[in-house]
Amino acid sequence: GHPSTITWLAFTPDGKRIVSSAYDGTVRTWSVADRTLESTLRPEDHAEGINAAALSPDGVLVATTGHTENRLVHVWSLADHRRLWSSTRPHEQRISWIEFSPDGRTIASVGPRELYIHDASTGRHLATLFENIDRPHHLAYTLDGGGLFCGTATGVITAIRIDEPAPPIWVTPVPDGERCIARSPT
Repeated sequence: GHPSTITWLAFTPDGKRIVSSAYDGTVRTWSVADRTLESTLRPEDHAEGINAAALSPDGVLVATTGHTENRLVHVWSLADHRRLWSSTRPHEQRISWIEFSPDGRTIASVGPRELYIHDASTGRHLATLFENIDRPHHLAYTLDGGGLFCGTATGVITAIRIDEPAPPIWVTPVPDGERCIARSPT
């Protein structure tokens, strides 16, 4: 395993490998069948550890962000460990989550105050969906890629359509855990 806290892991699309990242500053690829380490990516930008990572839908690329440094998204080839790009617009503070869209064309990243969309092939900043989210922490694209859900440290889930101009909708779980309250911010 890793000698420190694992911050993310995912199966490759074929289910034959698990890719993981950790505060030790590495991304590791493991064989599921053999239970052995196949490769280790050691990004030089992540000496303080990897805070978040994401695997592309085809399993060819991994996106990473450091635990304390530079507030950028970096994309690497899993095959040869070559950095393909770094994002062009830094977050104000540490990035807490990264997610590839289902079609692999964009990457969403979220920090304490903003949610960015990046072009997955170049790293170019495409959009700031909204700012001043109350402590966002996790992201998930909808299956069609037309929306995102953002979970916060305060227990609020925000649903955001990104394929049409519409305000975000805040979804708040109620104490019984079976219902949600949704409201528009306007």
